[in-house]
Amino acid sequence: MAYKVDHLGRLGEVVEELGDTVRLRPVGGGAAWEVTRGQVREPNAAERARARVLSRPVGES
Repeated sequence: MAYKVDHLGRLGEVVEELGDTVRLRPVGGGAAWEVTRGQVREPNAAERARARVLSRPVGES
C-alpha cells in the first residue's frame, strides 16, 4: 500500500491517482478525500510506522 501525507498533515492511503488529483483514505478506514499532487508528500519514517500500526487488524501480531 502506498501512503501520503497531505498539506494539512493528514496521513492517508492512496486509493486513486488520476491526472493531478490524488484520492486518499484515512489509514484504518473512513471517508476518502481528494488533493492535488502538489499538496502531498511522502511520509517520514515515523509516519510510515504509524500507518503500519493503524492498518494492522486488532489481534494480529
